[in-house]
Amino acid sequence: MFAERCDKMAKEFALPKKDDPYLLGYSMTDCTLFTHEDCRERPDVIGGKRRESRLGFVQRLRNSQTTAPGKQAYVNMMKELYFKNIERFNKVYRTKFTSFEHLAKTQNWREYTHLYNGFEVRDNIEFLKLIIDKYYEVTKASIQKYDPNHMFLGDKSNANNDSIDSVLPITSKCTDIILYRIYACYEAQKPGLDRCSELVDKPIINGDSAYTMLTEHMPRSYGPVADNLLQSAEWTEEFFVNAFSRKNFVGWHYCGLIDATNQNPRKQLRQHSGLMDSYGKPYPILQKVMKNRSQEMYSTASGNL
Repeated sequence: MFAERCDKMAKEFALPKKDDPYLLGYSMTDCTLFTHEDCRERPDVIGGKRRESRLGFVQRLRNSQTTAPGKQAYVNMMKELYFKNIERFNKVYRTKFTSFEHLAKTQNWREYTHLYNGFEVRDNIEFLKLIIDKYYEVTKASIQKYDPNHMFLGDKSNANNDSIDSVLPITSKCTDIILYRIYACYEAQKPGLDRCSELVDKPIINGDSAYTMLTEHMPRSYGPVADNLLQSAEWTEEFFVNAFSRKNFVGWHYCGLIDATNQNPRKQLRQHSGLMDSYGKPYPILQKVMKNRSQEMYSTASGNL
């Protein structure tokens, strides 16, 4: 059972940390695959293989066995959405179930979502909300059972697609902070930050972002890709100043300490630059920006810079 697994993990990881003065809180998965956009296939426009589409929570649960709590919850929701009329359901899904009990007993009946089917997309969104609501309720309760002293951050949401917009109204009911990830300059991040701030009055942390650059050994860096070190430093400073000037923005986890160059066998197709070169030597311009802006963080946030 999911609840039993959560309890076991919380006891193992949270209980020993409950009095840790240096711990801020607990985060779970990095960019959980929640929505259709999260799970869809990815064509790689720079190089490498296309990523196949994934099966999300909705697809897995609606195709599971009768006794699975998730399958039972799905069937109950479909009964409600289709007014207990199996023929209405069959018309939308082009199926031939004789009853909702027949649906409950049928495994692997619809592996992938037909995105052109508006009602199916609607059904999946509503069921996904129910899944996430239960997921967060159980995980938070498990952690706080063994450690009531620290914050609950939930999953790091992928703001490079529709994930944070889709799940924020549900996840924010449980979390103390909005934790998101996006690789983009400030102007590209601003609309999403504005939407989050309008929906939820909670602190925001960018949990994963950086501005990579092109070099001899990093010809295919992850984006947004700066032309050179100077531009990377300018984008970094621009984001730092603008983000921390927002009243509810409280943190940024800069992704990349040391350059991961194509001289690393695992990084020949794609690379990621950091605050230091591949020998561990800091980039002076970038180091200066990060050091100065970090020292001025509270002045920036209070508007006294």
